[in-house]
Amino acid sequence: MQFVSLEEAKRHLRINHEYDNEDLLIKIKAASERIAEYIDAKADRESFLVKAATLQLVNLMYEDREGISDVWLAERLPNSVTSLLATMRAVTIC
Repeated sequence: MQFVSLEEAKRHLRINHEYDNEDLLIKIKAASERIAEYIDAKADRESFLVKAATLQLVNLMYEDREGISDVWLAERLPNSVTSLLATMRAVTIC
């Protein structure tokens, strides 16, 4: 499952070469998987909010390939991503 295409991600990142295609595809799939886990199963996965959140997460992963940024924690998505998906999250009561 991919919420955005390689072409959409490259346009978003302003990449006009093919050297990073394989790496970008991995990041697109990983970001899509992570977002699919975060949103409610009944959420509209074709929503522009899902696309925007996926592009934002791919951008963060691409810019921080070394994984040294403090922007996000391993168990949490960055605020810039969760703010787009807030209305699509299932409410859980403990």
